[in-house]
Amino acid sequence: MKDPKRSGRSAITPPLYSSNPISVEFYEHLGMKMIRKIEQPEAKFDLYFMGYDSPQAVSHGNHFSDREGLIELTHNYGTENDPEYKVTTGNAEPYRGFGHTCISVDNIQAACQRIEDAGYKFQKKLTDGRMRHIAFVLDPDGYWVEIIGQTPLEKTEDIKTTDTSTYRMVGIPGPNCRCLAKHNSEPHHDPNQGQ
Repeated sequence: MKDPKRSGRSAITPPLYSSNPISVEFYEHLGMKMIRKIEQPEAKFDLYFMGYDSPQAVSHGNHFSDREGLIELTHNYGTENDPEYKVTTGNAEPYRGFGHTCISVDNIQAACQRIEDAGYKFQKKLTDGRMRHIAFVLDPDGYWVEIIGQTPLEKTEDIKTTDTSTYRMVGIPGPNCRCLAKHNSEPHHDPNQGQ
């Protein structure tokens, strides 16, 4: 049970099952840090709790349970070597329903270019479809991470740098979304609509 004296910001995604621990590297590339790791060798799984913890982060240095948002990655031992193992991301039938997580970034064009330059794949790039102010990158297991700008698109188009210490988890209300902190700028966007 949550301590009533705490701020009420803590939220954790439902576990994102990972077939490979390299998903941790992806979230670190997005500026997150491993806030906590729980190893369960007797049960053959590990839990990785990823979140923002730079000095600019809303919940910098706070206790594990008092965070603006965490992503929980679950690695089941051996799945990385099992060719039959497939992660169910919740974005394909017949198991549709999870949705995506979301982060906000300082300069969206520069942030997306940095992600692309690192070799990560996109579900939707900024230049795809009609919604040119959002993007969806895929983590190594195929989970979608929505990327939105903290500043209007037209004000950041000539900026070529991005500072991951300014990135934040974002919460968007909706039955299929697990975005985590209070959302203050854009309405919820479904990447399957309006492209």
